[in-house]
Amino acid sequence: MAAFLIDYRQFESAPDVLNGVRHLVAMQLAHDPVVRKCVRTAYRERAVIKVHPTKKGIKEIDENHQCYSMKYIINKPITDLKNEQYLKLHLVSFIVWYWKLDVEYQ
Repeated sequence: MAAFLIDYRQFESAPDVLNGVRHLVAMQLAHDPVVRKCVRTAYRERAVIKVHPTKKGIKEIDENHQCYSMKYIINKPITDLKNEQYLKLHLVSFIVWYWKLDVEYQ
């Protein structure tokens, strides 16, 4: 099949054909509401947050800072974030720390 498409100059090589097919299938899956709901649910269940202070954050965030309890967070599930914790992380993130939202697979 890939050779057929290469002959008609639609793709340069067999890997290009496979990449095109992979992209097409991904786009079709992305538009399916059931798949989107499953992906969102899995993401919410498995997403974790990691926080590491910058050099400026290490200096600025002391025991009296409102975000001191969140200075070092490793693999905290997002479902465990309470009240305004996410907002605090987000507001201070540009100045004092790096944070990453990641999905852990089991």
